[in-house]
Amino acid sequence: MTIAAYRDRVTGFYPISQAEIRNRSDVLFGAEVPKAVMDELGMDGVQSTPPPTYDASRQTIMEGPPTKDGPFWYQTWLISDLPVDPTANFVPVPLLRQRLEKLGLFEDFSAYLAQYPVLMLKVLSLETGVDPAYPDLIAAFDSMNVPQSARNYLLAPPSAGVPDV
Repeated sequence: MTIAAYRDRVTGFYPISQAEIRNRSDVLFGAEVPKAVMDELGMDGVQSTPPPTYDASRQTIMEGPPTKDGPFWYQTWLISDLPVDPTANFVPVPLLRQRLEKLGLFEDFSAYLAQYPVLMLKVLSLETGVDPAYPDLIAAFDSMNVPQSARNYLLAPPSAGVPDV
């Protein structure tokens, strides 16, 4: 079996490369570190293991700490879910405008925002899009008496399959 790297028996430090073993040892050796050299330096070889399958579109994989099974140490793998993009459900500003225009609400919305210039800058200049839960946006829709069904359409994320023609 192939050695992935080495671990220090005393400190548990891992990974230690073969090049580092060569630097620490006075002994010349070939492709494999002799057991006598590993014992002299207090090192254990960690057996290579193939990484498990995982969904790269939703997960990441990294090497974990080695684990001992009987007299041998083995490489381990940790799979983690990718962080969720907090802006994934945001509505791009141009899409929000298109939807407002489609419902005939763009002029009313623009008039509301014009009363609050700071809010207008916040809502319409967001590079990541508009957060459907943004309190000032909800307040604007409340003030305009926008029905819930229209809000659902206006604030549906682009991936929700809402027809936008």
